[in-house]
Amino acid sequence: MALKVLDAGSCLMLSSESRRDIDGALAKYLGRGAKVLAPAEAVGSHWTAVCTPPLRSAEADITDRLKLSDLRQRASDRRGEPALDDGCRVTALGSKRIVTGPSKRQVLLRLEYLARLGYRHVGEIVQSDSKWVALADTGSRISASEPYRW
Repeated sequence: MALKVLDAGSCLMLSSESRRDIDGALAKYLGRGAKVLAPAEAVGSHWTAVCTPPLRSAEADITDRLKLSDLRQRASDRRGEPALDDGCRVTALGSKRIVTGPSKRQVLLRLEYLARLGYRHVGEIVQSDSKWVALADTGSRISASEPYRW
């Protein structure tokens, strides 16, 4: 089994079936400025250790694992989500969503937000009494006869 490294934000958790893998990884991280928080220890049939993230990153750190800091950055880079008090209401109806709102613009903004979540706008935005209404669908084209695909 290969060494597994989990980036938990403030620390790196190392796990492997071999103590040699853990010691080698710890030595590599210590050489780049990390500090050991929990030394290598046997937990069942695996060895684990915990250290701080290294001060200097290596190219392998960027390409071979997911980093919590990258996730936080991407989350902050997202375009703004519509305000929760925009007056729109989204009602689920199977795989479809009915969006109602006080203005055509507010409904359009909510549809743009739903599009980022995988929904697609179906039809037109129409006015019904004093509300504007639109329909969004998951966009799934899979029929019952087709196999499930990721």
